[in-house]
Amino acid sequence: MSARSCRRCPLWERATQTVFGSGAPQARILLVGEQPGDVEDRTGLPFVGPAGRLLDRALTAAQINRDLCYVTNAVKHFKWGTTWPTKIA
Repeated sequence: MSARSCRRCPLWERATQTVFGSGAPQARILLVGEQPGDVEDRTGLPFVGPAGRLLDRALTAAQINRDLCYVTNAVKHFKWGTTWPTKIA
């Protein structure tokens, strides 16, 4: 897969792996997040960290079976950072 060898942006440099989508190939519901988080980067699975737990609660509340959905991210690598802003603008 070309995403595994993509070097078009610097996100790949610190990522542990490419995070592809998962779910039903013929899903009628497609959910696209911005980028994988650190848990997703380590596991290689989309929406398994805090955002995934929130998504699961929302899908349950809406009575939608996640197994019938396809979940992915627009960006396939987590943007690791060594420092975090101390002030939000």
